[in-house]
This record gives sequence, C-alpha cells and structure tokens, in this order.
Amino acid sequence: MRYYVSVVAEFFVQIVVALPVFLLWFALVTLLVRAFGVRLPFRILRQRDGTSQSLTFSQHLWLIGVLYWGCGMWIVTTLDDYIDWKYWGGSSHDLSAGRLVFHAVLWPLGGLLFGWMTWNTRNG
Repeated sequence: MRYYVSVVAEFFVQIVVALPVFLLWFALVTLLVRAFGVRLPFRILRQRDGTSQSLTFSQHLWLIGVLYWGCGMWIVTTLDDYIDWKYWGGSSHDLSAGRLVFHAVLWPLGGLLFGWMTWNTRNG
C-alpha cells in the first residue's frame, strides 16, 4: 500500500510542475507568433478557435502542430524525465544528449502529423 501512495504522489507532483510549464509554453508561442503577424488571443479559448480557423494549411501545421503540440510535448516530456531523474531516482539514460536530440526531432515530426490530422478534422 505504501508503494501506491508514493507512485500517486510522484504522479501528482509531476503534473503540478508540468502543467504550468505547458501553459507558459502556450503563452510564449502566442507572443512569438505575433512577430509573424498571427494574432492569437491569450485567454479566451473561443476566440483562439476562431483565430485558428483563419490560418492557412502551412500556418496551421507549423503553429498548431509543430510549435504548440510538438515542441510543447518535447518540453514537457524532457521536464518529466528530469524530475523523474532528479527527485524520484529514475534513470539518467532518458537525459542523454542523443536521446534529447532524438526527441527534439521526433516530437516536432509528430507535431506535423498532429497538425495535419487536426486540419483534416477541422475542415471535415
């Protein structure tokens, strides 16, 4: 029983740390894309959906797929691996340079696929 409490506590600590980082990433991307002329609102999700409807296919792939989802997932999973290694005694193998570079390529490629899939569902 004590093992399960430890695992649940570990999970909640990782969520409490990762969620604000993920939301901070969304805010950072919102500021970053303003330099390229895409005006995404910060807080109102309905307006965000309306703005994403006006994006072209390539803008949608890069913004929603690669930046929001792909890079955001890379940041969150790297942070999760770091927390697991630093505080919970996990393997440092997950933080090797080769693995970080592999994930830095894999997640944005997955983001391209995510952007393509969400574009297709968005337009029927």
